[in-house]
Amino acid sequence: MEEQRYELDLRMSENGIVSNAEALQKMISEGLKSYNYIVDETNKEAATKDRTKLNNLEAKLKEKRSSFEKNELGQWAETKKIIMDTEKMIKAASNNLKDGIDIIDEKEKLSKMEHIREMFNAVTLPLPIRFEQLYDRKDYDRKAMTEKKIMESMQTKIDKIVEDSKMMQLFMPTDPVEQEQIKQVYCETLMIGMAKQKADELAKLHKAVAAKNEKEQQEAVPEVKTAPQVPVSVSNEVTEVPKQTAEMKERIVVEFIATRPFYDAMNQLVAQYKPSCKVLERGEQR
Repeated sequence: MEEQRYELDLRMSENGIVSNAEALQKMISEGLKSYNYIVDETNKEAATKDRTKLNNLEAKLKEKRSSFEKNELGQWAETKKIIMDTEKMIKAASNNLKDGIDIIDEKEKLSKMEHIREMFNAVTLPLPIRFEQLYDRKDYDRKAMTEKKIMESMQTKIDKIVEDSKMMQLFMPTDPVEQEQIKQVYCETLMIGMAKQKADELAKLHKAVAAKNEKEQQEAVPEVKTAPQVPVSVSNEVTEVPKQTAEMKERIVVEFIATRPFYDAMNQLVAQYKPSCKVLERGEQR
C-alpha cells in the first residue's frame, strides 16, 4: 500500500468543510484486502513491513484530522460551550416555572379527587372497599377526565362489586370467621376468582380435618377380645349350649333330662352355631 496514494484532503472554505474522506475510505477499504492473510514463519518478515506501512498510514490520517480540529475548529469549541451554557440557563428558568405549574396542577387534581371521594362515601357498598382501590389517579388525573366521566367509571366498578358480592354467596361457608377471610381476599384483590380459590382451600382443609378425626376415632376403639371357649356339660349327646351375645361368648354348665326330639332340635342348633361341645355323661331315665 503506497501511502502517497492515500492523501487526505481536509480544509475549510467559504462553503464549509471540504474533504475527500468518503472517497478515501473506499480506496483504503479496497487496498486493505491485500493485507488480509495468515502470518506464518515464511512470511513473518513481510508481514512486519506491511504492518509498519499500515501504522504509518493511520498516524498520517490522525495527524491531519487533529491539526484540522485544532486550527479550524478550536474557536467553534469555545463558541459551542457558550451556547450550551445559555441553553442550560433557559432550561433552568423553564423548570422553575414548571415547578410552580406542577404544584397548582396537583392541588387541582387533589381537589377533584376529594370531591369524588365525598360522592363515593355516600354510596353503600356490600363490602368494605377502600376509595383508593377504585380511584385510578394515573387515569383520572388527566385533564380529559372530568368529574362526570370519573363518576361513570367509578359506578361501573361499584356495580361489579355488588354483583361479585352476590356471586360469593353461592360458595360462602357458614362459619363467620371463614366468611370474613374470603371477604378480605376479595377486598384486597377485587377479584372474585381469588375469593373462590380461598373458599375452595378452606373447604379442602375441612375435608382433610374431618378425615383425620374419623381415622383417629377408628383407631381409638378398643379391640374386643373373645373369651376362651369352654364346653358346656350336659347329660346327653349335646353337652354345650352357647349363649350368643353381641361381643363375647359365655360358658354355661347345665344338665338336660328330656325326650329324643329335644336333643334332635339341640343338635340342629349346634350345627348352626358350631359351639365347642363335649359329652361328659350319657344315660337313660324313665
